[in-house]
Amino acid sequence: PGQREEQGQQGPRTLWIGKLAHWMDEHFLFDTFASLGEKVSSTRVIRNKVTRRSEGYGFVKFSNHAAARNILQTFNGVECHFGDGDMGRLVLTLNWAASEGIGGL
Repeated sequence: PGQREEQGQQGPRTLWIGKLAHWMDEHFLFDTFASLGEKVSSTRVIRNKVTRRSEGYGFVKFSNHAAARNILQTFNGVECHFGDGDMGRLVLTLNWAASEGIGGL
């Protein structure tokens, strides 16, 4: 029951995002995806345990499967600009997370 049942009824809600710049944190991911019009439940950037620097990937959990699917289908592989110059340029690399709950979401 519980999470398995919820996933079976709605489908997965968590996306993996890769190729993150070192300065992109949880707040950035939350604000970015929320600004695209979908309700974000939580975000997590995976960090090196020693240096605490980003490992370049993370997870975004949405309120429902339809929201996650919409973001994946609309923005995977799309170049976005988040500031000035090349530092703010990012080609979104998205995929379904291997399992719900991964990364502590």
